[in-house]
Amino acid sequence: ITLTINDQPLCGSDGSISALVQGAVIPGGANPILLLTDPFGNTTISTPVMTFGNEILFGDLPGGTYTISITNDQCLSGVSEQITLTAATSITITEVITNVTCNGDDDGSITITVSGGTPEYGVQVNDSNENGTTLNGTSGQTVFVFTGLAPDTYTILGGDTNGCPISGSFTITEPDELIGNQIIIATAGCPTNSFIQYSATGGTPTYTYAFYSNSIDPA
Repeated sequence: ITLTINDQPLCGSDGSISALVQGAVIPGGANPILLLTDPFGNTTISTPVMTFGNEILFGDLPGGTYTISITNDQCLSGVSEQITLTAATSITITEVITNVTCNGDDDGSITITVSGGTPEYGVQVNDSNENGTTLNGTSGQTVFVFTGLAPDTYTILGGDTNGCPISGSFTITEPDELIGNQIIIATAGCPTNSFIQYSATGGTPTYTYAFYSNSIDPA
């Protein structure tokens, strides 16, 4: 048996091996069949090899070591060979999200770092209305920064140079609307004892207050 790697697995289970059987006689005289045992112990039976010299293709294979043996309807021939497929590293992404600063703004951002697969990468970010921005990386680029994002849930799409997919999702949030609450308390007949109580809700605590009038400095 002569084994040949046709395709190394680039995007999961897309590797392939071809096996060529020649120059052997199997007891019983029946047409030979190839058995492929994968790295997990599962066995795949080929279609019968009608004549010696035919090449059989095994596809949709992940990385790992495979054993291919020859048999027929009656017995194993005792002939087997091994071959190893080397898978590309899986693509992973990490995200650093900056949420919107103030209610109603669109200053959110995300930094996406891509690793694994086969550079160069392309990354696209789409909002919930499928409006998107695409960044195509240069050679060696692994970090992609998307700015000017409004509050929404976004999807991440893209791929490496072999077309292996990049995917993910993230949410940009915004603080609640900032609302001020003013209470003026005046003491009858004694205006110098009057005061203003002011509080705020929403936004992003902690809060800073300033008081202005026509006669006094800010306090």
